[in-house]
Amino acid sequence: MYSDIPGGTPAYTYTITIHQCGTYSGEGDCYNREHSFPKSRWGGFDDAANPQYTDLNHLYATDGYINSKRSNYPFGEVSLPTYTSTNGSKVGDNTYSVDYNGIVFKPIDEYKGDFARTYLYMATRFKDEIPTWVSTYSSATDIEIVLNSTGDFTSWYINMLLDWHEADPVSQKELDRNQEVYNAQGNANPYIDHPEWACEVFASGSCTGVAAPQNFAANALSGTEILLNWNLNINANNIILAFNSSNSFGTPLNGTAYSANDLISGGGTILYAGNATSFNHTSLTEGTVYYYRVWSVDASSN
Repeated sequence: MYSDIPGGTPAYTYTITIHQCGTYSGEGDCYNREHSFPKSRWGGFDDAANPQYTDLNHLYATDGYINSKRSNYPFGEVSLPTYTSTNGSKVGDNTYSVDYNGIVFKPIDEYKGDFARTYLYMATRFKDEIPTWVSTYSSATDIEIVLNSTGDFTSWYINMLLDWHEADPVSQKELDRNQEVYNAQGNANPYIDHPEWACEVFASGSCTGVAAPQNFAANALSGTEILLNWNLNINANNIILAFNSSNSFGTPLNGTAYSANDLISGGGTILYAGNATSFNHTSLTEGTVYYYRVWSVDASSN
């Protein structure tokens, strides 16, 4: 999934067992086993107390070199990659949310939903264990997990996973793999067989169906001017862009048509509403920190 090209021809393929790592110095050398929910999160132990080590629902065969590049970074969105694999997977600073700007790994669009449903499975299957993992083996890259007794994903991370889940629906490949996992270990990922359950469990009802914009980036052009860029979501929905003097934003109300200068209840002022993919914020106060949020909006203003 880090090197596959769905509907196309990948740069290389592997034969099971024959090309298993092994040593590698670049892409295409060998494959290994990827714990998509990194094993460092629970100390990497492989014993009866840690069935997640061999839980096929989150294990994938991946190119060894790309797997090393992925490391134990969270998934996220990347606009300025420091590394890009041959299929377009990327490593770089997160641009999905201002709540986390650390290094993340971005899979290609065709596999974002696969990994989102994998992580929702892990959050469900191991919910009781995750708080212990986090308290014992937490690191800087665990910022996407709430560092307290709940073990739940933080709001920005769960929002991204649900966005990916909706933007990249379950494929036949996922369904077939899910069945094989069930045949092998007796349980499967419920969010593949019943994708509607993801929103019922993690969004307390139905999701909006409006995927978020992607690859949001802010670049200072001068002391008083910031250029903001983003990509529209897979459905090319309009966006609303807001700013604030603190990292405190409300949530736009469904059914409300916002315009420039409108205030969002809970924090934030609308800068722009429309279908553009950039906005030049000018006449700023030099030396002041500004915060931004961007949302997708469908035809019903949801």
